[in-house]
Amino acid sequence: MNMCDKLKHYIEDERKISISEAARELGEHKETVRTWFNGVMPRKTALEKIYAWSNGYVAPNDFCILKLPEEARCNGLSSTLLHEAAA
Repeated sequence: MNMCDKLKHYIEDERKISISEAARELGEHKETVRTWFNGVMPRKTALEKIYAWSNGYVAPNDFCILKLPEEARCNGLSSTLLHEAAA
């Protein structure tokens, strides 16, 4: 599974908009959004914009290669677990 699947799902299936429209709403170039679809990690400011724009549907952790159980994310353990996994 590609790390950007949740963003792609949000844009195409939830919002039913084009990459160009999503890019416009995010204040990004459409080619930048396309690179995210192809697995390029968005910069920190873009991750924050994506999170706010999607009302929390697409979170920064959704771009991480390490996927955590949903219960860990819901309990706020994701930062701790990611830090420990990186160590």
